[in-house]
Amino acid sequence: MAGIDRAMRWLRVLGLVLLVAGVALIAASVATGQGHVFLLLVIPVYTGTGVLGFLGIFAVFLGFFLTTLGSAWRGIPAPAAPPPGSVPPADAPPSAVPSPAKYGGVVMLGPIPIVFGSDMQVAKWMMILGLILAALVIATFLLFSLSALP
Repeated sequence: MAGIDRAMRWLRVLGLVLLVAGVALIAASVATGQGHVFLLLVIPVYTGTGVLGFLGIFAVFLGFFLTTLGSAWRGIPAPAAPPPGSVPPADAPPSAVPSPAKYGGVVMLGPIPIVFGSDMQVAKWMMILGLILAALVIATFLLFSLSALP
């Protein structure tokens, strides 16, 4: 089992190295004029005509694949069954029963936040965080747009 863990760790490291190398190759292609970066609405788009751009995109995709493969290979371990004596009885007071974990998150699609949460309070805080992040994205976009004007 240790050999598989070591191999998966090396796959993740190789994936991260390929991601960094791919971004560096894309940056080199833009610097040499073989590639161009522009915004389509709020989505960054890269176009390249040279070998550096092709190698950069290939390295980024391969890096994503290897990093994902190295992280997902083992899967999610099954939870261990609690010992027989540790399960609270059905008539136990509510304070003795542990509360389920609360979770939430924000997915940003450009400046648009998509919010999820396990309960209303967590979802509300995620919405506040999403609105703050959306305001920062819009402010940054406007700042760069105004600084580009002659």
